[in-house]
Amino acid sequence: MDSFIGEIRILPYAFAPYEWAWCNGQQVPIQQQTTLFSLIGTLYGGNGTTTFNLPNLASSPGNPGAAPMGQGTGTGLTPRDVGEAPGAPTVSLLSSEMPLHNHTFTGQSTGTNTDRLGTPTNAWLGRGYVGGSAPEGFDTYVPYAAANQVAFRNPALSTYGQSVGHPNMQPYLPMNFCISLAGIYPQRP
Repeated sequence: MDSFIGEIRILPYAFAPYEWAWCNGQQVPIQQQTTLFSLIGTLYGGNGTTTFNLPNLASSPGNPGAAPMGQGTGTGLTPRDVGEAPGAPTVSLLSSEMPLHNHTFTGQSTGTNTDRLGTPTNAWLGRGYVGGSAPEGFDTYVPYAAANQVAFRNPALSTYGQSVGHPNMQPYLPMNFCISLAGIYPQRP
């Protein structure tokens, strides 16, 4: 079966067949592929005078690529144009985008200095000794126990997240996308 110039196929090979190219966003000189340029132009990038880009459906370190999706509109969907690359591989959420929720910060209350631990491993943050004066440099952790939990005041908690994005990729199966560089010139309707 002959292909249309500019047709994209998913191929199972570890190579791009003859007269096909990887859809990896590469920049192509217009003079080398004038026919393909006449069909896709600068939809995927390039300066339009000497170069144009192929679609980017590949992933590599530092370049997340893109998942293919249909163009157009639909009920409740955001309109998408051919060549548009919405989305991002990571997302940083703002406080306004998180559901309303609470955090509590609790510690363990104990009545003696003998319960103190020097490490937080398997322990809770302890409340200061209230039965008398605390010795200098006393430990601030106590063994975990279900009883005697003490809630700290809300100002003890601060904002967390540091604006670092979290991964936001849908499940995927890597496949090779190739674009036809030769074949039948598609006729416009």
